[in-house]
Amino acid sequence: MHLEALVGGVVLLVGPDATLSDVANAMVDGSSDCVVVVNGRSMLGIVTERDIVRAVADGVEFAGALATAYMTPSPDVFSPSTRVDEAAKWLLETGYRHLPVVTNDEIVGVVTTRDLLFAMAD
Repeated sequence: MHLEALVGGVVLLVGPDATLSDVANAMVDGSSDCVVVVNGRSMLGIVTERDIVRAVADGVEFAGALATAYMTPSPDVFSPSTRVDEAAKWLLETGYRHLPVVTNDEIVGVVTTRDLLFAMAD
C-alpha cells in the first residue's frame, strides 16, 4: 500500500501572515491537529498541536505571534507513491507525527501516525 491510498481529506492551509490564533481557530474549526503554512502553492512549514503547546508554555500572545515563528519549517515531504511501511519507519525514526504528502511541489495531504496504524492494521 502507498500513501496515495491514505490521502484525500481536507488539508488546512494558512498563509505566512497567519497568527497562532488563526492557526488554533483553523484547527478547532477543521477538527485537525495540524495546519500547513503555504505561500501561494509552496509549503513553508507545518504547525502541529505540539507547536501550539510549546507556544502556550512560552506564554505567547497568540493574536500577535506569527505561525511562521512556531512552525516546523521546510519539513521532509513524501510522494504519494511512498510505501506505507517506509513512511511508518520514517515516523518512528524521527518522532514526528505528521507526514506531508506533495505532488509537483504542491501539498496534497498530510498523513498521520494514526492513519498509518489503521492502514497497517487492515
